[in-house]
Amino acid sequence: MKMNYDILSRDYDLVRNANIDTLDRIISKANVVENTFVLDFGCGTGNYACVMKKLTGANVFGVEPSDGMRQKAQEKVKRFSLEKATMLLFRLIITFLS
Repeated sequence: MKMNYDILSRDYDLVRNANIDTLDRIISKANVVENTFVLDFGCGTGNYACVMKKLTGANVFGVEPSDGMRQKAQEKVKRFSLEKATMLLFRLIITFLS
């Protein structure tokens, strides 16, 4: 069954939040600190990207192919004033990596 993440994005944040225990383990094992560069590939609505930025001050970049999910993430970045947590267009990254 194929999922339509543009439709799911409408209510996604009502049922999905960042798991702080998981984030703490990632931050610790990867030694994420201020000015570390982090790529959240498939960032969805930006839950993890925003919280990681808030907890560490890292330069967090999110990549998301779903327009709906990416729009929600971009709104969240503005709301939390996370200027460096820029949401990049999936197509641009793929072009760059090709």
